Amino acid sequence: MPKKNDKKNGILINGLDLDTWLDKTDIAEYVEEEPVLKYEKKLVAFIDLLGITGEIRSKIGGLEREIISKMSKIKDIVEIEINTAPMSEQMIMLYISDSFIFVCELEALDSFLQVLSNIQMRTLVECKTMLRGALEYGDVIVQDSGKQIIGPAYIDAYLKQENDAIFPRIIISNNVLEIISQEPNKYEKLVISQDREHSLDYVDTYMALESKTKGDIKTRLRREGVIDYLYDGYNKHNQENNSSIRAKYAWTINFLIEKGVWPDAKKYHCW
Repeated sequence: MPKKNDKKNGILINGLDLDTWLDKTDIAEYVEEEPVLKYEKKLVAFIDLLGITGEIRSKIGGLEREIISKMSKIKDIVEIEINTAPMSEQMIMLYISDSFIFVCELEALDSFLQVLSNIQMRTLVECKTMLRGALEYGDVIVQDSGKQIIGPAYIDAYLKQENDAIFPRIIISNNVLEIISQEPNKYEKLVISQDREHSLDYVDTYMALESKTKGDIKTRLRREGVIDYLYDGYNKHNQENNSSIRAKYAWTINFLIEKGVWPDAKKYHCW
């Protein structure tokens, strides 16, 4: 029979046998506490690139490079706009296929709205791609450096983009509009459509940030081929009787007409 003071095993820790070490050590010091997970109130935007799914399906057999190049360019635009924005450290972006999810602190609201507007304008001009989205404010959790986003605000932003945005616009939820209305220098570059949805005025915002005139924008839209892209897209889907897609081109053309940056040439008034 072993004596009571015999070692029960041959394990030594810091020169002590295991039993003695356990007696002398506060085990709680060596147990890592799990982080407390709880929702936080943040701004959440869900942005969907229109028409990209069709391009992904059609760009096969050696044409994959075209869509990959376009997607890389759009991603670069988004990253540049975020990284160069005031209070950029308060914005997080997650990129999934043809969608972008943004989470932002409330105090960076004005800067965030400008970023989203510039992304929409630059994506249209530089990539000939329309987008739609929605901005919400509410409960969300962000983990793993922005790679995991969970919460009601994320779901609400996605559903609002999917069901209510409809046209190429970034619409603003009522709770965000309430926050904007309470600001002393409230953000006023918003558009109210016939369905009473409020969306970002990306043309006016871009002009203000870049110190451009309507004439400058009109010239750039023509030179970059944006006018022909919209005009030809509308006519194509009109002939094919794709009414839901045609409506997206029509909405954007009407918006540019209202902003005074659609060309005066007779050709472009025959749509």
